[in-house]
Amino acid sequence: MLIHDIIGLFSHELAIDLGTSCTRVALRDSDRIVSTPTAVCIETRSGRMLFKGEQMGEAADGLAGRAPPGIKVVRPVRRGVVADARAAAELLSTLISRLHGRRWAVRPTAIAAYPAGASEAERETLLRTLTAAGVRKVYLVDNLTAALAGAYGAADARCHLIADLGAGKIDFGIMSVSGGGQAGSVSFGGDDLALSLARKLRDECSIDLTHAEARKLLAQAGLPDPSDKTAVIDRPGSRDEISPVHIAAALRPELEQIRIAIEEILRNTRASEETADLAPEVVLAGGMVLVPGLAQWISAALNLPVRVPPEPQEAVIRGLRALSVRTASLADWAAEG
Repeated sequence: MLIHDIIGLFSHELAIDLGTSCTRVALRDSDRIVSTPTAVCIETRSGRMLFKGEQMGEAADGLAGRAPPGIKVVRPVRRGVVADARAAAELLSTLISRLHGRRWAVRPTAIAAYPAGASEAERETLLRTLTAAGVRKVYLVDNLTAALAGAYGAADARCHLIADLGAGKIDFGIMSVSGGGQAGSVSFGGDDLALSLARKLRDECSIDLTHAEARKLLAQAGLPDPSDKTAVIDRPGSRDEISPVHIAAALRPELEQIRIAIEEILRNTRASEETADLAPEVVLAGGMVLVPGLAQWISAALNLPVRVPPEPQEAVIRGLRALSVRTASLADWAAEG
């Protein structure tokens, strides 16, 4: 028996979803998922990371938009890809330790998601980040395949129209769990919807919202009908009433981009032989799906029924965990530290 085979008997398979807004880690043989905001605090002068420990991401996220002088909040993942490998590795290492409850005697192996359409260089950066976080071997799977496995299980053989609506990026394609298919992406996500909403309210209503307040308003009001009640933002010393008409107008341009992008891939693949068994529905995954009314809007815009798996923000991590059983026996891991 080779030394790597012996080590493998004592290591643990992890599933890792390193996202723009939230990072999630799970053990292969456990239902437990631990998560943290993908954010760290850095001392500007020294470059030292602050708040190391279990609440590292939560503490940094809480300071976003109001960090004191000399401290900056860094988002190490942007548009779904690693932008600051050092910060991402430190955050991920903390999360892995939180999941296990103690230091690992043997470095774990992992299956991890990368955004559909990521370049070779972006995938290599992800591999280096995971290795720096303490992972011994890594197997990479694109996020759309993982989301499908999370929605239907790792044994599903059909092709599906799938969209993973994240905080920084929307990936979509016609895929199957067994691999292959066509994919595309739009470089904006839930965070951009919130920013667009904040800009619209500032420019037209003289209401200044922080990014966190805009995200909260979006989660509460969703995609409103003009007949909906006026939304209210309560802050110390102020109370702002916001018309559903202004909210809808702020979101409309971004929503149109989603519709156009998904319709384009549908047009390009309607006549393809490989999609002859395409399931007649759109699978929606990612945290942006939780915006009230969004799934219904996509269904109406595409004239197709939608399927939203339970806890859609966890579809990728649950799918990775399901796929880890299938990949656990593979010898050709993507990287080895």
